[in-house]
Amino acid sequence: MPRSKISKGLTAQVLVRSRRRCCICFGLHRDSATKEGQIAHLDRNNQNSDPDNLVFLCLTDHNLYDVRPSQAKGFTPEEVKHYRRELDRFLSEELKGHERLMRTPPAAKRKETPFEITPLHQKALSFFASPHRNVLALMTIFDHSQTAEEVNEVIAPHEIAWTTSILRDLVNEGWIAQEGGEATRFEITSEGRGMLAALAEIPRPIKEEAYNRVWSIS
Repeated sequence: MPRSKISKGLTAQVLVRSRRRCCICFGLHRDSATKEGQIAHLDRNNQNSDPDNLVFLCLTDHNLYDVRPSQAKGFTPEEVKHYRRELDRFLSEELKGHERLMRTPPAAKRKETPFEITPLHQKALSFFASPHRNVLALMTIFDHSQTAEEVNEVIAPHEIAWTTSILRDLVNEGWIAQEGGEATRFEITSEGRGMLAALAEIPRPIKEEAYNRVWSIS
């Protein structure tokens, strides 16, 4: 069956929403740079052009997404949708930051005060530069408590032993805690919320530098 053509209006809607940023690049590597890419169908059905089924991906990730490997676990629609929500939140905060900057008086814009890194900020930077699955696990629990099985549904490769190990690390750090009851649930702690608040205070260049020190290939 021939591919259904996406209308110009719908194409523009997807591109504007993403600002031509690939949500898989952002979800896995916190890479928010603009990319050459294409619009992918999340359900891999090119006849379904519902807006929620369309996402902008870089050329590399689009090719990887469309391939269904026989052995390795490929990207799932639910995983990519989660990365898209993360990117949506990031772009929304970025836009708010630009708007606040535009409202700042010129004299204040010229004044540069060095950002003071406290021990809590240092912990927040270490968390920011940790493996993306650790970050994803904490953000999954941020709004409401989750069981290990529920978190496992979000985190590829969806291996419960791996996910449980990630949650155990977050418990040891003090960012989340276990709730009692019939099914063990995990909830974010006040320390975890405080760490994320401290992370939000840190200028983006400092966060990017901390991330690149860990993950850049020299």
